[in-house]
Amino acid sequence: MKKIIAIWILELCLCWEMKVLAQPPSRPDSNHVSYLTVYDVQDGLKIFLDGKEIGFTPLSNYPILPGEHRLMVRSPKWPSLNSTDYDTIFVAQLGDTLRISPTFIQSIRLTSIPYGVAVKRGNEMLGYTPLLISLRPYEVATILFEKEGYEPLQQELLESAATVVLKPDLMYWQQKQENDRRKQNRIKWYRRGLYGSIVLGAISGMATIHYRGKGNDAYAAYLETANPTLMDRYYNRARHYDRLAGASYAIFEVSFIMSGYFFLKSRK
Repeated sequence: MKKIIAIWILELCLCWEMKVLAQPPSRPDSNHVSYLTVYDVQDGLKIFLDGKEIGFTPLSNYPILPGEHRLMVRSPKWPSLNSTDYDTIFVAQLGDTLRISPTFIQSIRLTSIPYGVAVKRGNEMLGYTPLLISLRPYEVATILFEKEGYEPLQQELLESAATVVLKPDLMYWQQKQENDRRKQNRIKWYRRGLYGSIVLGAISGMATIHYRGKGNDAYAAYLETANPTLMDRYYNRARHYDRLAGASYAIFEVSFIMSGYFFLKSRK
């Protein structure tokens, strides 16, 4: 009899426990908590709140404490170096229902042949290759590649990496070769002018020294003689050599300036 009573009591306890467990948990008072909804994203992505996994997308009305929280949603392409998880910090107020739609950013590595191509998106300058650009998943980006001497290329990007090859602009390179040839001819002409001005400067410098010495000798003879006829002759000779020395010195100065000018031009 005692065994029957004990079994009957045990069955009553089990039925009461199963009834309690079968009841859905009551929703906390909205005046004490906030609610988080993660929507409009691929199903089955892991959700982390403050570093703790709380479920998978989509998530609806998940109770959270008021205050600052950090939400992270795993990228659909995880693990991948080209795609990053959604990571954000938000502040929940009492009774709020926060609705968050994650957006994921993927990186596309752009390389080119030749190196250093300008990368533009619309009117925005993104940089020069090699370059990493960020896009949303499945976003189609129309990119313009430009480099001097090459034909511009416009291309749509979908993959995680892209290498573009630009075709040379034949007209540009032909014109560049012609310009280089003309430049080399000008440099050769400037170098000839430099050599000529150096020679002219050397000759005019030596002539200046020579005529200055001759003039000094004639003036010294003018001072030493007492013969009026010789005095006039020496004096006129001294003036003549002084004029020649002055002219040769002027030529020396001009040749010096020309040498500097031709030197600078020949260096370009």
